[in-house]
Amino acid sequence: MKKDVWVKKTALFKEVYEGGKSIAARDLVLYYLNIGGESQTKVGFSIGKKVGGAVVRNKIKRRLKSIVTNELKNIKKGYALVFIGRPVIATRSFPEVQESLVGLVRGAGIYRNKK
Repeated sequence: MKKDVWVKKTALFKEVYEGGKSIAARDLVLYYLNIGGESQTKVGFSIGKKVGGAVVRNKIKRRLKSIVTNELKNIKKGYALVFIGRPVIATRSFPEVQESLVGLVRGAGIYRNKK
């Protein structure tokens, strides 16, 4: 996975939060913003301290990163996505988190393969 796929700049996070739309599930919230045409989709994660300690938060980020890496080909280009983990995500299994993430992207209308 290329490094330029990940949202790391505070300014882009802020732009997505303020100018984007959001959709929520029990364990994740997705903020998304159309950043234009055929540019590469960018993805970021925000896992707060309420979720758990550093080990737990990093485990969740690794899971989310793995899911996004596998699903990126099915997400429309030209969007900035920010996933925010809610505390209940720490108790979810990998397949449950994957189902939730894909469901949010479908709900936002930016998933290519409609099933």
